[in-house]
Amino acid sequence: MQQVILKSDGGVSVARGKWRYDPGTAYVTFDHNMMLVMDGFQHFRPNHAAPREEGLVSLPVDRLLGQIRIGAADGAAPYEKQ
Repeated sequence: MQQVILKSDGGVSVARGKWRYDPGTAYVTFDHNMMLVMDGFQHFRPNHAAPREEGLVSLPVDRLLGQIRIGAADGAAPYEKQ
């Protein structure tokens, strides 16, 4: 499950899909139904609540202060394992 909460208005969007973690590369791959919140230039996507129904999304996974972070990017809050 992916949940996006906007700080600006508290709006909540939810998507459910499948994912795989590869410990060799430390990347997680989402197969479908992944909401893309940021574009390729790290700008907010206003239509982020419409999940991608096809295609793959790969994001780096790391650990910081005991928390698992997925797809951390400068200027954006990272995804966090809940």
